[in-house]
Amino acid sequence: MAAKKAAIPFWYSIHNVVLQMLLQKEGLKPVTSPQGRPAGRGRGPGLVVMAPAGLDPALAQKSISGFIVAEPFNAAAELKDIGRVARNTSEVWNNHACRVIFMREKDLDGNPVWSQKVLSAVVKAQLRMRSHRRESASILSADGPQAYSPFPRPALERVLTPSAALEEECFKTEANIHRQ
Repeated sequence: MAAKKAAIPFWYSIHNVVLQMLLQKEGLKPVTSPQGRPAGRGRGPGLVVMAPAGLDPALAQKSISGFIVAEPFNAAAELKDIGRVARNTSEVWNNHACRVIFMREKDLDGNPVWSQKVLSAVVKAQLRMRSHRRESASILSADGPQAYSPFPRPALERVLTPSAALEEECFKTEANIHRQ
């Protein structure tokens, strides 16, 4: 990884923390210059902040060697055959704090009923998506009726309805993590 460049979505993202944990475990020290300059020999990769939408093009153009970000950006890169998932974040830090809902304290204190309704709606939507995965991928996709996301249905299906082989691989990874 020396003299390589890896992209993260934000300096204070959980993805940056997970990547740095992985690098440290492997004895590498990332270079965190603001411009993401490539690292010196033997030190580790240079980290650069990049908007998730720019990750696939940067990987395709070889201006970065890899990235860490939430799905479905990874699935999209695999479908475009420009990269592959090398590690899942759960392999480094199982049950990490990636999906958190933040609300303004003013809203929580001043309008607790509304705040609870927002939170309940998010939970309800997640439960519905879990029991209707293919339909959710279709609804959310760029080719869906509302085009809620810029991703094609196959990328979202890859994330929301993983193959049995992929689920088995994830299960084995989680089992190994719990044994450590």
